[in-house]
Amino acid sequence: MRRVVITGMGAVTSCGMGVEPLWKQVLEGRHGFGAIRGFDTQDFAVKYAGEIPDWDPVAMGLNKKEARRMDRFSQFAMVAANMAN
Repeated sequence: MRRVVITGMGAVTSCGMGVEPLWKQVLEGRHGFGAIRGFDTQDFAVKYAGEIPDWDPVAMGLNKKEARRMDRFSQFAMVAANMAN
């Protein structure tokens, strides 16, 4: 049986970047959902989502080359993992 030890936490969410901003929003009963701004929603039934506002992977610690090679969801995972260190 393998054992896993959690040594830190990180969060990239529409409620904030990092565990503390996320937890504060949760305690205040707020959500991170709003009108979709990332693309035109005219042809879609859904108009609301939990977007990550002003996402800049380089500003969050990824280098430009690796950020270019990753999908957006992978960038979120890498940044959250880096926060957990």
